[in-house]
Amino acid sequence: MNVVWRSSDLAKALSTKLNVESVYGEVKFNSQHINKGDIFIALKKDKSDGHSYVKDAFERGASLAIISDDIENIDKNKVIKVEDSFIALNKMARYKRKNSKAKFIAVTGSIGKTTTKNIIKQMLDLYGKTYATPASFNNYLGVPLSLASIPADAEYAVMEIGMNAKGEIDQLSEVVKPDISLITSVDKCHIGFFKSLSEIASAKSEIFNHLAKDKGIAILNSSMNMLDQCLVHAKNLGVSDICLYGSSEQDKVYLSNVERLENGSLRLKYVISESDYEVVTKMIPPYFAENFAAGLAVLNSLSLDPELGLKAIANFEPDLGRGKIAEATDGDRKYDIICDYYNSNPKALECSLSYLAELNNPNKVAVLGSMGELGEFESELHGQMIEAINNSGVKKLFLVGPPMQDIADQFGDGIQVFDFKDSDQLAGSIKSSLNGGELILIKGSRFHNFEKIAKMLGVKNAL
Repeated sequence: MNVVWRSSDLAKALSTKLNVESVYGEVKFNSQHINKGDIFIALKKDKSDGHSYVKDAFERGASLAIISDDIENIDKNKVIKVEDSFIALNKMARYKRKNSKAKFIAVTGSIGKTTTKNIIKQMLDLYGKTYATPASFNNYLGVPLSLASIPADAEYAVMEIGMNAKGEIDQLSEVVKPDISLITSVDKCHIGFFKSLSEIASAKSEIFNHLAKDKGIAILNSSMNMLDQCLVHAKNLGVSDICLYGSSEQDKVYLSNVERLENGSLRLKYVISESDYEVVTKMIPPYFAENFAAGLAVLNSLSLDPELGLKAIANFEPDLGRGKIAEATDGDRKYDIICDYYNSNPKALECSLSYLAELNNPNKVAVLGSMGELGEFESELHGQMIEAINNSGVKKLFLVGPPMQDIADQFGDGIQVFDFKDSDQLAGSIKSSLNGGELILIKGSRFHNFEKIAKMLGVKNAL
């Protein structure tokens, strides 16, 4: 167990007294995720009350529970009762941030923030003890939970910050108080909540609001939309240390060449502060090269030699659900499945289809779910995917959800198209249209739960 909390620190954070001297692990709100020694915090949410799971948390090994309601038949020495458990969580998060000696890196962006966060974590692991937000814990609940779970001896902390509205990133970054803030992209993923890309850029730029003016570092992707607007925001805040990464020779870190090798791996060449570096990866989508550049920019900003970071790149594998190719077996049929169903948006879908296009297989299939949070632009942005689908080389196309169904009749005779209202309807039909040997891209927003389609086709541990 990583020691995250000591009784004395908890007492200070929550302005209370503890009857037992002990050490504790991470803070969890889901009892099913409890490991031995963890702290369970009973949060009240719209559809559930964590107090119903306190006993389950103890059975799974929790050493302490933070509660706001009385619970019968539990050891009083193993609970801390507070007035409001969510307020208590935020107090713990702020205490941790104030007392941590780690360097904090905050990551946001319309596309690629989770993958970039994971890559930065894997890189920094080679330089010192590193903690990162688990999964996509990037909202009003996930960020304080992550902060409250940072080990006492962490040297680096990588925090993912997301948003659905103006002001959210500002509030979260005020708690994180990052030493380095990074924006991966500004795109139309959240356009349903905003009026324009400019509004999205303003919201993303809030990640610079709580950088220390004298020593905080802003990192931006030089090829992203609304770059100038984001730069102006950072400079107006007094941030003077700004690092650009991308594919321009003017960038402090830039990707100078990408080459797909015969075995499917990539040879990547980077220039970092005018020095040349090269790395050969495993078989991955080419768009990860940009995420790697972001990680190298973080290393550069921390004055770390990039050589160890390049080793992390060489060993990097995408997670299932985020672009990994899985070999699947279903009875006597075998498939190669690009598992890219954790989420979807116009730019990410375009990149996934481009990756499919460059892979060799005469029997390409795409399972594409509709994209959410696009508001009044929903029809237009789904229609813009037609060209990328046509260029991907697919022979069979499975479209799921009304916006995707609306474009089902806009493909030529070379593509066999099937459309379904939801993934349940798809699940009942897809196997009868496959023969085995196909390369299948599965891409869709989380609400489609496409991992069940991957699992049905033989992918193990689909998500």
